[in-house]
Amino acid sequence: FNQHVFLGEMKEYEEQGIDISAVTFSNNKGCLDMIEHKKKGIIPMLTEEAALPNGSNESLIVKMRKRFTDNEFYKHVKKNPNSFIIAHYAGNVKYEIQNFLQKDNDFLSTDVLETLYGSTNDLTVELATT
Repeated sequence: FNQHVFLGEMKEYEEQGIDISAVTFSNNKGCLDMIEHKKKGIIPMLTEEAALPNGSNESLIVKMRKRFTDNEFYKHVKKNPNSFIIAHYAGNVKYEIQNFLQKDNDFLSTDVLETLYGSTNDLTVELATT
């Protein structure tokens, strides 16, 4: 998406005679694919691990290490086996695997649910109970 937008803008500037030789941008598609790919990305891996009866943060990071060993955007932190780094376009970002599955399974708080259940709007109540 970004590449498409940037290339379109650059073409338009060139047509207008604007010098854009100093404008650069990196293609972040590989990083985005690693995170979001429908079948092989981190997000689907997280969803799949959360659905397993014995899924755990530890088994998720082991699976990620195996899948992304040769991926230039993924780095394993050898000194901390519960951490990994993603090389985003803006730089390296370190993530801790602790509580990943719990965050993926976060539910609405009791107060929010009670408010939704007590709504006078039938659609709101129906959505809250499904």
